[in-house]
Amino acid sequence: MRKLVLLQLVIFTSLFWIALAFAQTDESRPRAGKLPGPKNPELEVLLTEATEFFILEQPIDARAKLQKALQIAPNDYRPHMLLGAYYLSNVGHFQLAYKYLLNSQKLFEQMYGSDLDKSLTQQQGIWRTNAKILGLISEARLNLDDYQGALETLDRFGLTYWDDWYPGTKAWVLMKL
Repeated sequence: MRKLVLLQLVIFTSLFWIALAFAQTDESRPRAGKLPGPKNPELEVLLTEATEFFILEQPIDARAKLQKALQIAPNDYRPHMLLGAYYLSNVGHFQLAYKYLLNSQKLFEQMYGSDLDKSLTQQQGIWRTNAKILGLISEARLNLDDYQGALETLDRFGLTYWDDWYPGTKAWVLMKL
């Protein structure tokens, strides 16, 4: 019974993170003036189509769109983030998810700065995307049994951000240590 409850908790948490990663608002999208170079309309279409496929529960089609988006724009953090969320929640390939998410974080920080130096708080709306990336990285580390790494990522999240899931997730990781 206890294993079933724990499995349900892990599944629910994973579904929460993937839904959070795919939630797109005007504030979570990079501002046109912040992108290095002109916007790529083909990339935007592919990202939108991938998101629609996830909503329609067709993750394999979404993955295909994201892989194509990654070929078109390998230096854009969004395909990396969404592929990381896909491998984390839909496939359970946590190591590959972690790789994509770290790449996403690196590319995001190159474009917008880091939450550690507080440069993100000056850019309205960008912090939400950084919070999503940190949450996904923490989830990947937790699934890789890297409890200390998950705790460090959660602590980094907690220095700047807050969300309702934060205390429970941190308590869960602390219990696993």
